[in-house]
Amino acid sequence: MDAHTIIQALLVALGLPLVLQRPLFGFCSRLIAQKGMSRPNYRGEQVLTAGGLVLVASMAVTVLVELLLLARANAPRELLQHGLLLVCGMAAMACWGWMDDKAGDAMTKGFRGHFAALLREGRVTSGMCKLFGGGDDGCRRIAVRIRWLLAVAGRLRLAGAIPEHPEPV
Repeated sequence: MDAHTIIQALLVALGLPLVLQRPLFGFCSRLIAQKGMSRPNYRGEQVLTAGGLVLVASMAVTVLVELLLLARANAPRELLQHGLLLVCGMAAMACWGWMDDKAGDAMTKGFRGHFAALLREGRVTSGMCKLFGGGDDGCRRIAVRIRWLLAVAGRLRLAGAIPEHPEPV
């Protein structure tokens, strides 16, 4: 890839979220409010419970535009695959968060509360499902990254860039 493409990709990565955030926030806020996904905060003001969807939507659009730019610049296939994996991981985590916000009980709050419900009451909360589901998604992404790094190392070894049996130091 040439320097022009890299600079263009960086500008899009920095600028697009700034441009998208306000309209996406307005659209998503109306959609979330229509679904009844708000609750009073400590001051009694209604706040959205699924506000993370706005962030995920903005990031997903930005990454997809970046991938289109990189694909046009003939970026390595592995880079594009990892970008798609990132978007899929964000979407999966957004789904876990949506499920938690929609099905979550008002009594259990925070990391400590979800673990207390599991350990003391033997009750699996929607927040605990989000924790395990998101953790599982993250572990799968890490496993794919490790497999890719091993494949790259194997190619370098075949090409002679990495010796098969390095000399001791």
